[in-house]
Amino acid sequence: MEKKPLLPKPKEGESLLNIRNLVMGNIVAVLYHVASAFHAPTLDQYLYKRLSLEVFGNYSGDSVSPANVTCYSNKTSEGYILQEMAQKATTSQQMYFSLVNTAAALVGSLVLGSYSDYFGRKVVFILPAIGDMVRSAMLTAIIHWELDLNWYYIGEFLCGLGSTNSGILLASYAYAADNTPPRKSRTLAIAVIDTTSSIAYAGTSAATGYFIQDMGYFYPSLVSALIMWVLILVVVFFIRESKHSLKKTNKSKVNLTQGIRNVVGLYLFDNTCRVRSLFWLGLMCYFFSQISANAVININTLFMMNLPFCWTPERIGYFTMASTMAKQLLGVPLIKLLHYCIGDEVIGVFSAFTFIVADLLHGLATTDWMMYGYAMAGALSFAAVPVIRAIMSRMAPKDSQGSLFTSLTLADKVGGLMFIPSFAYIYEATVNFMRGFIFLVFAGTHVVAFMLLILFACLTYKHNRRIEHDDTVTIQDTEWRQPTSQSNLAQSTEM
Repeated sequence: MEKKPLLPKPKEGESLLNIRNLVMGNIVAVLYHVASAFHAPTLDQYLYKRLSLEVFGNYSGDSVSPANVTCYSNKTSEGYILQEMAQKATTSQQMYFSLVNTAAALVGSLVLGSYSDYFGRKVVFILPAIGDMVRSAMLTAIIHWELDLNWYYIGEFLCGLGSTNSGILLASYAYAADNTPPRKSRTLAIAVIDTTSSIAYAGTSAATGYFIQDMGYFYPSLVSALIMWVLILVVVFFIRESKHSLKKTNKSKVNLTQGIRNVVGLYLFDNTCRVRSLFWLGLMCYFFSQISANAVININTLFMMNLPFCWTPERIGYFTMASTMAKQLLGVPLIKLLHYCIGDEVIGVFSAFTFIVADLLHGLATTDWMMYGYAMAGALSFAAVPVIRAIMSRMAPKDSQGSLFTSLTLADKVGGLMFIPSFAYIYEATVNFMRGFIFLVFAGTHVVAFMLLILFACLTYKHNRRIEHDDTVTIQDTEWRQPTSQSNLAQSTEM
């Protein structure tokens, strides 16, 4: 009787690919970013309006209200001075909200991520969505009843405990890693999540600009909360746990200490000293690539609403759509194209360099066309962070993907706590003489990331070559047969 199967057994990497799960994971990420595109600009612009009205008080030196994005060009006028005060007050308030959210998210991300590899991805999808839904609902109530802005701290705190957008991204990237083989398909899957989400964010941003311009702030905030509710329903009824996502451990024996050990184990306990050093280096690359991401959105909104641009909500929406679409539509095709001739490491280094160029253009921008030029330059920087994630994901075991992405989330939150106040103070201190100075500071952080990424790329390339060589030897050993005289001759010839 013939015991050998007629068809070869599929490779382990091939069995990991699950298109259906990848599509559903992308749908969840898209819904989240659509809701965020309604919430973020609504919060920033409503906050600026409320604080402007408080700062201006009964001032009536101009016929147009400061809430309608008036730009006072005469630096000696009372309106200009009050506008500068309103801008600084808005920056400070944004900083306080962000600090509460980030501090809570540091705890929430640690707890949620520590258990994600044991209890699956659905929990990690649902809890952040609940937090974001509560935050949007709180903002909606504040707008509708004109409540004190301090009530919003409750929404930020609860959203942070759910680990906010980092929780959704953690679940999305880990879910993509669960359902793809560890090579180029995983890089592409992670990049596709960023691309589809950002395209959705871009299109919704333009719609939000119209929404705010024509109907005010209440309805965009309400829509954001409703979309989060739809997201929760999609996760509950349509997301399946992938078979590779769960560690084979009795759940009753899992505790927070063990979960935290799993998160830090990649950097302190597991693998060899060389591999742990690579994880640390990758973490630092990610840290310096992302530390400005928490501050740039809020600051950029104020930057565009005031001199020299004085953009309306509609124009801000158009710019957000254009910059995001340019970055993401070029991003995935670029990665796929470059994969035919170069590896992830080189792509990441090139993208990190374009980060620096984009920040310099942003800081020096004084006209609308210069802002759109910055957006086009930033389009090429798309791949840097996804490549870092993908390289580190390949280095981590299948059942530690959640722990890996949790560690990256924690790095993001620690960076936020450390640098959000500093960036806010720098913007307040320099807004009177050079509004774009803060973006030059961001360029400095990306210079550090660029230099670290060059080193990381070189070392991981050598590490991957060594792994591929070891895998080849292992496969040859498992498929060993009694050599014939012809095979001996072939081997001696190759030697």
